[in-house]
Amino acid sequence: MTSMAASATLTANMAGSRLTPKELEARRVRAIRALTAGKSQSEVAAHVGASRASVSKWVDRYRDDGVEGLLARRRGRPRVRQAEGAPGEVVLADLLAHRPGSLGLPGTLWTQQNISSLMSQRLGSEVSRWTVARYCADWELRAPQPLASLELVDAATARRWFTSEYRALKARFRRSNASILFYERTQVNRDPRETAVQWLIGGRGDWSFLAYPSEIDERALIDFFTSALQHFASPIAVIALDAPLLRGERLRQWLQRSDGRATLELVRP
Repeated sequence: MTSMAASATLTANMAGSRLTPKELEARRVRAIRALTAGKSQSEVAAHVGASRASVSKWVDRYRDDGVEGLLARRRGRPRVRQAEGAPGEVVLADLLAHRPGSLGLPGTLWTQQNISSLMSQRLGSEVSRWTVARYCADWELRAPQPLASLELVDAATARRWFTSEYRALKARFRRSNASILFYERTQVNRDPRETAVQWLIGGRGDWSFLAYPSEIDERALIDFFTSALQHFASPIAVIALDAPLLRGERLRQWLQRSDGRATLELVRP
């Protein structure tokens, strides 16, 4: 590397270090959009103020995980509310390591209702849904907005999708009495490992999830959808932002074997 190129890389890295996580996230998205518009990696690096190596890494993340691979990843230990002392930590450990049924609670997915029941048992008093929401936020177990990453990439496309295609999907699936759910993934940063969380979010903001002790692969995805079929009394129609993981052969075969009880609709940004 020439001294001029090394200086440019150092300058780009210093500029990037001054950005907030959300600003860095937006920069990665701008870079991918510029690449898909036909610019080279070197041109994009100069355009967004990053090194070419960083742009190459973002391309790999986008290829592996779609837009989700570009989103900001929170670091550090979660800020757990300490007012209740040790019992609060026990509840979080239960949510991350167990399914509701193994703790004598209804359902096969964690919901606000069965988390409230679990917290009432562990803390020794009734717990409101607002208290559940506060604890979940401290534990980084906050349900994401449906298709938030689509909004990040192209707000106009997101609005158009929700006002046209989403309405058509709702009309189609309601005829089969299917529960219409949005699929999202997040992470809970724990020491020494990061716990992955898979979510299903209803149109009215109701949510359910399961935690997994490692990165989500196709097997974990099928396990989650299987649990969802057991949890909901009706068929499920899942809407998700397109990603390579959601186009796997084993998942496709599992959907076929569900005999129409599970449907997956992929939204392409």
